[in-house]
Amino acid sequence: MGSAGLSQVTTAQDDTSGNADLLPGAASEERFAVARRGYDRRQVDEYAARSRREAVGMRNRLVKALREAEQLRVDLAAARQAAWEAAAQKDRAARELAALRTQAEMAQARNLWWPSPQQDDDATAC
Repeated sequence: MGSAGLSQVTTAQDDTSGNADLLPGAASEERFAVARRGYDRRQVDEYAARSRREAVGMRNRLVKALREAEQLRVDLAAARQAAWEAAAQKDRAARELAALRTQAEMAQARNLWWPSPQQDDDATAC
């Protein structure tokens, strides 16, 4: 059989629509010969077009997933920072409370008023 009965199907390499890079690997070099007993040219063209659309859809989903993953990473970092700051604040408050209790115990041990009655009188006079 000579080349007179064969024609070539356009592939990603011949595609001038700018979608040639959508098919990975050697697909850009593939050519389908159309013959009487070969594959239906229309079916091959439809399959190639569908494959390109699916590749574009997958690429778009991947880009979206990567953006969402980055946003989750940022959110997690912010939540960790907030949790760390809350824990640090809790520790500071506990230390301050312990210091106040110690001062009150020391004042009671010395038979002193906490706060002194004179401070209470000053506060009520205002």
